[in-house]
Amino acid sequence: MSMENSLKGWFALLAFCCALPVAQAAYGASAVEFQAVGWNAGISGHAYDTRVQVNGTSASVDLRNDLELGRNMNSGFMLDWRHGTPYLPDLEFGYTHINSNGATILHADITWGGVTYVANGHVYSQVMLKTGYALAFWSPVDNRLANIRIGIEARWLNLNIPVTGKAEQTTPVQQYFEAHTSSGNVAWLPMGHIGLVLHATRGLDVLFRGSYIQYAKSYFFDLRTGLAYHFDSGLLLSAGWRRLRLHFDDSRFTINGDMVFKGVYAGIGYRF
Repeated sequence: MSMENSLKGWFALLAFCCALPVAQAAYGASAVEFQAVGWNAGISGHAYDTRVQVNGTSASVDLRNDLELGRNMNSGFMLDWRHGTPYLPDLEFGYTHINSNGATILHADITWGGVTYVANGHVYSQVMLKTGYALAFWSPVDNRLANIRIGIEARWLNLNIPVTGKAEQTTPVQQYFEAHTSSGNVAWLPMGHIGLVLHATRGLDVLFRGSYIQYAKSYFFDLRTGLAYHFDSGLLLSAGWRRLRLHFDDSRFTINGDMVFKGVYAGIGYRF
């Protein structure tokens, strides 16, 4: 599927959502909810820099086995505004910052960012992913038992994977400058969104939500499932599992590959 057809699909989804008869929000005329979220995300998968050619093909690096990038605590937030006005979408904004460090002794030569790092040498690496979104959603079902929402979001991604180490055929003076390389992707993506909240008991909710886009051979999804408890005072506690996957296969991006970020999250917030 081409990116043009993908965009047409998301605009068709937006038009469908606008036509939905939407009920008033369950929490009254207006509600604002803010959460600070910690995510213990592990990293797996592989990546390659499109500027690197080894025997005519791109060089792939295993993020866990080659660079020993592991699990790390990461931060983010969510801001949800439900105004309860029929036909107009409610809004949500979110941001996540992932920063994982790795240090290892290479068991083979690795080429990255135009630099070859030699076997048996030390390398230090990072995966830095910043992602934020603005979501407009409607709730065709919103009652005491469940809330179903459907929407479209504008997702922003900034991915960098810098590597530092001993480079091949460098003098001590050149080594630092040639062996410190960084590659990055910056992209805006329209994504479809669907969410389900089951009101299990008073104050306790079971949550599922997902966002997805695919065009050509590239795709990206962000899935969460968990529990949330709302206290009468407005305090909110949440916990669950999140899985985010980036599959880039596009010559317009500097970094391509298949990267997975997954792990448990916990949040604390307040409803005004």
